[in-house]
Formats: sequence, structure tokens, C-alpha cells
Amino acid sequence: MKSFFKSFFASYFGSCLGIVTFAGLPLLLVILVLCSLVSESTSGNAAPLQARSFLVIDLSRGFSDHPTFSAYNRNDTLLAQGRGAYGLLDTLLAVAEAKKDPKISGIFLSGTNCPAGLPTLEELRKALSDFRQSGKPVFAYLPSPTLGNYFLASTADKIWIHPLAEIPLNGLSSDGIYFKKALENLGIGIQIVKVGKFKAAVEPMIADTMSDEDRRQREAILRTQWGCILDGVANGRKIAPEVLENLSEQEGFVDAEEALTLRLADTTFYKDQAIEAVCAFGMHDEALNSFRQIDLADYIEQKSIAAIPALNAMPEDVENQIAVVYAEGEIVDGYGAIDNVGGERLAEMLRDLRSNPNVLAIVLRVNSPGGSVFASEQIRRELELAARDLPVVVSMGDVAASGGYWISTPAQRIFADSTTVTGSIGVFGVLPNLEALGNKIGVSTTGITSAPFAELGTMRRPQTPQELAVFQKSVDKIYERFTLLVAQSRKLPQARVKELAEGRIWDGKAAKQHALVDEIGGLAAAINYTRKLLDVPNTQLRQYPGAVNPYQQLADAIAAPENAPFIFAARAFGEKNSPTETLSRELKALWKNLRALNDPNCIYARLPWDFTTETR
Repeated sequence: MKSFFKSFFASYFGSCLGIVTFAGLPLLLVILVLCSLVSESTSGNAAPLQARSFLVIDLSRGFSDHPTFSAYNRNDTLLAQGRGAYGLLDTLLAVAEAKKDPKISGIFLSGTNCPAGLPTLEELRKALSDFRQSGKPVFAYLPSPTLGNYFLASTADKIWIHPLAEIPLNGLSSDGIYFKKALENLGIGIQIVKVGKFKAAVEPMIADTMSDEDRRQREAILRTQWGCILDGVANGRKIAPEVLENLSEQEGFVDAEEALTLRLADTTFYKDQAIEAVCAFGMHDEALNSFRQIDLADYIEQKSIAAIPALNAMPEDVENQIAVVYAEGEIVDGYGAIDNVGGERLAEMLRDLRSNPNVLAIVLRVNSPGGSVFASEQIRRELELAARDLPVVVSMGDVAASGGYWISTPAQRIFADSTTVTGSIGVFGVLPNLEALGNKIGVSTTGITSAPFAELGTMRRPQTPQELAVFQKSVDKIYERFTLLVAQSRKLPQARVKELAEGRIWDGKAAKQHALVDEIGGLAAAINYTRKLLDVPNTQLRQYPGAVNPYQQLADAIAAPENAPFIFAARAFGEKNSPTETLSRELKALWKNLRALNDPNCIYARLPWDFTTETR
């Protein structure tokens, strides 16, 4: 059985894309080498930290689970010099270090949008609150606040906004996109086999609107997340929650003048005024014509906070390791790419770690909507083997559902934030066919078989009821195995797991109530728990995948040249947040979804493609 996009797009578009890619491959290789040289030549050039400096966190860079200097967060190419996201753990460690650093006078938050999920923002918010216990201030300048970065900044000592700014208190949304008619118009037929009435991942392909089951589960998630935001802002700004609810229901956006009256912000400032205000607490830097400062990424680098193996150092050389392993992105079969979780790649990494005598424990950070069942099982098996000899703890990020939950089952302890999206214990199969498309364009096919089921998975025609029954049997068996794995790991009756399953999603708080997770807490809490469990002095954190190898992108392009244009296109053109950059980013996201459908058995454990919460 072959997946739809592996077969169809490889056949129809692969040749054209391959011609373009291979024809330009020498140029691409030159560009990649030059990119590496540029990156190497510009690293480590930041000015050293001086006394009375502010730690600057640019919210527009966003936050990622992966380390700051990993390939995942790298955002510098020859055509577009930029800076990628900050690593979450790096940021938490840096803020903790800055709290006791005599050269750091405070923290300055600034930026427009903050690409990060609510659980990530929750954990960062706690770190900033802890930093304030030192007596050092946290200032936030939000020229055009989004709901996400306002929530994060609401814990600051002072919030400064632009005179024309509006504070969004308009709530959260989760939209569904349905393209059943579009597929029909194209002549692409879709047949689905699934288990779980809440398993809504297939709905965009076979429905025109949101099902009642999906609507109910999305509403439950939004209620929890919105409650978290209201409570956080209310506590941070010392405002009654009902005041915020009324503003949300009656106004949505609060202009700058009213924001000051309601204590949602402290002052309206232009940027130069914000700089002057910080200078009064720190020190003016004539060279910068600003306050004395250091960017978070530079601080991480200079303080050697990024707990990642050096490029030329073998991880085995580091004793008493707690390996923090990242599973961020869709789970795909094979080795995968930088921006997803390749089953073979992560399984190989876990195999190396469990055989390394210097690794004392593994903390798996899962931030994935799931994906390929086959790849998920590869990862789960290696984690299960590791758990026989090592403590294995899972920290769930913004999303750890379906296949993301599958790979979490071997853990001795599972941590999730209260707003983490998890569960979605269900399975489905996608069986497309191109018969109608062939009829439209005048292509006909025929086939000769040696047995009744020889054409299982063919795309030249729809599957017969007998063939669908074969697929349904496979999906039923996988679902049975999924629920059994959960039952065994969570010490629950399988019948109870099936009541909680059906593909239904839960927030972290509800998941704990149903014993699907053990603790409410973020990545730092999971690491602290692991350290206490080990009770070994001087444990060293190591993050995997670690530092970027300057030639890794070159190797990836050679290994999978058909992906190269999509990997680099979103970073190669346009200014940040410009229409061009936004379009290229959306195209890349679309391509990620397409190439993620590569399970060898066409069976997936995944959230809906479009399941996101808008905080803008």
C-alpha cells in the first residue's frame, strides 16, 4: 500500500520538480556552502556583556522547543540574513541565570507577534515572574500587541504600548478548512477508514463543515485556553476577571487611552521614549544610541547556556547526562527533514542514547500532532527499550496528541501544561483514487490481477467494499493496539481507555483528571523531577538534536533534493511578515502537510491538519 501523496505527487509532479531541482543543484550547493560560510563568519561577534545591561528578548523571533542554535531554528541564508526562534529550554536557563547575574539590570521584552503556543507562553511567563523575585524589573514595550504577547507581557512590571496601539481581548478561535468539493472538482476521490467518532483529522477531505463532535472538543479546548489567558492577565495586572470578560464580549479591542484607564497598560510610549525609560534604569550606550543591552541569543551563547553538544565533541565525553530529546513536528516515516520527526532518525538517536553509559536519563519533549503510525511505533519501541534501564520522562509541549501521545506511552512520568492539546487516541486511513480525474482529462486505465486483493491501495479506481473491509480490519487492529498501549502504560482498564479515546482531544488539565498525564508542569518541571529522581550531583543537560552542523543543510539537500526548494523558499525571499514572506511560509506549511502523508500502510494517528488556536 502506498500513500496518496507519495504515489500521486511523486508521479505527476516529481519529474518536473526533479528536473528543476537537479538542473539547479550545482547552484544550490554553492549557495548552501556560501550560506554556511556566512553563518560561521558572523557567529560569535556580539559585544561582550557589560555591567548594567538589559537582557533583550525579541518576541517577534518566537520560541521553539529545539535549541536556539540548532538546525531547526536556523534562519540565516545568503539571500535573507535573519535570526531564528529562541529555544525554550535555553530561554528558561538564561532567564534563571540573568536573575543572579550582577551585570544584568533587568529584562526588556519587545516585538509585534510572538510565534509560540499558549503552553510555551505559560512556561515563559512563570520564568519571568520568578525573575522578578530578584528585584530586577521586567519591562515590555508592545507597539502593536497580539493576544499572545500581551498574555506573556502581563507579568511584567511595566507594559508600555504605542499611542495608536490596541490591546486585543477578542478571544480565541479555531477554524476548520474543508475541501471536499475542491477534491471532487479536481476529480480526486477520497475513501476513509477510521476508528473514533471524534477523529476529525479526516473531515477536511470528506466533509463540507465541522462535525458536532469536532465542534464540541474544540470548544472545550478554547474554554480552557481562554480561561488561562484571562486568569493570567487578571493576576498580572490586578484586574478582576469579570472586567476582562466584559471587555471581550462588548469591545474586543481596547484602544490605548482606555487601556491606561483600565490598567491594562501603564504608559503610551513611542519607541524612543521606551528606550529613554530603560536607559534610566540601566545605562545609555552611545554606540547603540540606546540602552546598554544584550540579545537573548547572544547571552545564551556567551554564557554557554545552550546545553548542546559541541560540533567536534562526542556526546559520550560528557558524563552524567540528562538527555533532553526533541520530537517537534509531524511524525513521518523514514529519516524525515529538519522540520518534522523522522521515525528512523529519532529511533536511531534514542538507540544511541540508551547505549551510552554517560546518559543517566531521557527527557522526551513532545510537541507533535502525530502522523505516521509506523514511524510512531518505531520511536515508541526504542523509548520502551530505553525505559528498561533509564528513567524516561515525557514533557508535552503545545501539542502532544495522536502519534504524539503514542510515542509518550513508555514514559514513567508524563508532564503537560494545563493548556496542552493531547489525547486524540484514534486511527484513520486515507485511500485516494484518480478515476474521476482520469476521466476528465481523457486518461483511462485497466489492470490484470492474479488474486482478488492484488489491487489493494490502487489509485486508478475506488476501493471495493471488500477491499475497504481489509483496510478497516487493519485500522481496527491498530486502534486496539493503541488503546492497549495506553491502558498498560497508564495502568487503566482498556475499556476505560476506549471511553477516553475515540479520537477525542483533551487539554492538559482534563487529561490529568482522566489519568492520561501525571503532572501539570512544563519542560523545566520535567527536568527538575528527573534530577530529583536521579539524585546525582552535577548532572549535565544535553539537548538532541544539538548544534547545527554547517554542512548539514547541504547533506539534507543531496539526500532529498526534491525537498530542497521548499525547505529554503520560505526563508529566501521577502522581509519578515511581508506578504511575500507570508505566502512562502504558507506554501511551505502546505508542502509539509503533503509530504507528511507517507506512512507505508496509509494509516495515521494525527490531529486535524488545521487544528490551531488563533491568538492574534
